[in-house]
Amino acid sequence: AAIAVAFSLGCLGTIPAIRYFCAYAAIAVAFDFMFQITFFVAILVIDERRSLSQSKTNEVIKSDDNDYEKCVSPTAVSPESNSQDNSNENNLKSRKQQTEEFAEKYVNAITSKPGITVIFLMYFGLVAWSGWALTNLTEDFDVSTVVPDDSYTREYFTESQKVGLFWDSYIPYRVYFKGSRDISDPQVQADAAELLTDLSENTKRSEGPVSWWMDSFLDWSSNQTEYQSYITSAGYFDGTSTVDAQTAFEGAVSKFLSTSPYDRYSTSVVLRDDGSVRASRATLYHFKVKTAEDKIVAMNAAYEKCEDSTLGINNAVPYTNPYVFITQFSVIYQETILNLCLSFVAVAIISMPILQSFRALFVVLVCVAAIDVDLLGLIWGWGLDLNSLSMLSLVMAIGLVVDYIAHIVHYFMVHSDIVDPKARMVAALAEVGGAVAIGGLTTFVGVLPLSLASSFVYRLFFKLFLSIVTLGLFHGLVVAPLFMILIFPNSVTTTKESSWWWRKFVIFRTLSFLNFLSP
Repeated sequence: AAIAVAFSLGCLGTIPAIRYFCAYAAIAVAFDFMFQITFFVAILVIDERRSLSQSKTNEVIKSDDNDYEKCVSPTAVSPESNSQDNSNENNLKSRKQQTEEFAEKYVNAITSKPGITVIFLMYFGLVAWSGWALTNLTEDFDVSTVVPDDSYTREYFTESQKVGLFWDSYIPYRVYFKGSRDISDPQVQADAAELLTDLSENTKRSEGPVSWWMDSFLDWSSNQTEYQSYITSAGYFDGTSTVDAQTAFEGAVSKFLSTSPYDRYSTSVVLRDDGSVRASRATLYHFKVKTAEDKIVAMNAAYEKCEDSTLGINNAVPYTNPYVFITQFSVIYQETILNLCLSFVAVAIISMPILQSFRALFVVLVCVAAIDVDLLGLIWGWGLDLNSLSMLSLVMAIGLVVDYIAHIVHYFMVHSDIVDPKARMVAALAEVGGAVAIGGLTTFVGVLPLSLASSFVYRLFFKLFLSIVTLGLFHGLVVAPLFMILIFPNSVTTTKESSWWWRKFVIFRTLSFLNFLSP
C-alpha cells in the first residue's frame, strides 16, 4: 500500500515521463496488492487444505498398516515406529530452533560493542561520503546512452563528442516569429532584426552568426527593380502601407523562395494559402555550453531576451530539440526533492496506523532517508548524472527498500509481549528475517541479466538496482534492528504507543489528514 501511494503522489511532478511511470507503477502495484490479499491467499488456503487432506489420508493408510501388522505379528511393531509418526513435526521444530539460535547469535553480534562500532561507522561514514558526493553530482543526459553499443548511431555520437560537434561546443537553436505581428510590417522586421542582434551579441552563451531569411530577402528585393520602391529608408520592405504593397510583398516572398540559391530558405518560411507569411524562423547558436549549467544559462538567457523584446515571447519563441533535455536539467533537482518528500509522506501515512509508534516510524523514515542519500552519492560514484532515468530509480528505491525495513520493524512491534528488546528482535528476525533476505536476493537475481545488456540504459538500471538491494538489505537487516533495540527500552504491551486508545487516535488523525488533502 505504501508503494502504491508513493507512486501515486509521484504523479504530481512536472516531468511527463516521471508522471507516466508513476501512474503505471501505482496501478500495477495496486493490482499486485489486491491479487496478493485475494487470489494468492485463496490459492494458499486451497493448497494447505489439499496438503492436510493428503496427510490425513496417509495417516489412515499407515494406521491400517499398523493394525494389520499387529494382528499378524504383534511383536513386529517396534517402539521406534511411534517416533516416526512425529518426524515431520520434530523436523519443523528443529528448523525453527536452529533459526532462533542463529537469530540470537546474529542479534548478539550486532549489539556487541565491536558490532555497534562497525555498524555506526559504516552507516554514518556512508552517509557522510554520500553527502560529499552530492556536492559533485551534476545534472546531464547523454542521448548516446539510449543507443545499443553496436549501433552505428552510437559510433556517430561517440566520434562527434570527441571533436565537440554534439551539444558540447555549440548548440544550434531557432527563433520562431509567429503570432499577431505580421512580418510584412517594416516595424516588425526592425524589431525582429534588433532581437536577433541582441541575441547574437549581448546574450550569454549565444554568440555567433545569424542565419535569417529576411536579411537575404531584403538584399535580394533591393536589387529587383519592381520591388525597390517598397524598400524604406531604413532598408526594410514595406508590405502593409497599401494593398499593392501587401500584394508586392507576398509576390516577392514567393519569387524569392523559388529562386536559387535562396530556395534553401523554403523550409524557414511557412506561407498561407493567400501567399502571406504565417510564420518564419532564424537560426542562431549557443556556444561554450560544455556543462548542463552552461546549457541552462544559455536557454534561460534566450527566453529572457525574447520575453523582454518588443515582440514578446508569444511572437518570438526560441526553441531547439536539446531544450527538451535542458528544461529537464533546470527542474530535475526540484523534482527529485519533491518526489522524495512526497514518498516520505506516503510511507508515513501508510506505516503509522500499522506500526502505531512514532519511534518505529522514525526508524523507518531515517533508514529510508539514509538510503536515498546513499543512492544519490552512488549515482556520482558510478560516474552517472542526475536525470530522468536515475530519478526513476530513486522513486522506485523508496518503494523497494521500505519493504525490507518495515517488515522487520513491524514484527518487532508485534512481539510487544516480550520484555527484553534483544529477545524481541530475535523473535522478529526468526519469523521474517529469512523472507526479507530471500526477497532481496531474488530481486538481485532478477535484475542480474541486465548487467549483460548491450544498451547502457539497462546496465544503468542494473547498477542502481544493485545499489538499492544492497543498501536495502543492509539497513533492513543490520541498521534497523540495531536502532530498534537501542531506542526501545524494556517494555510490555501496556505502553502508551501500544494501547488501544492510542491506536484509535493515530487512525483518526491519519484519516483526518487524508480528508484534508482530498478536494
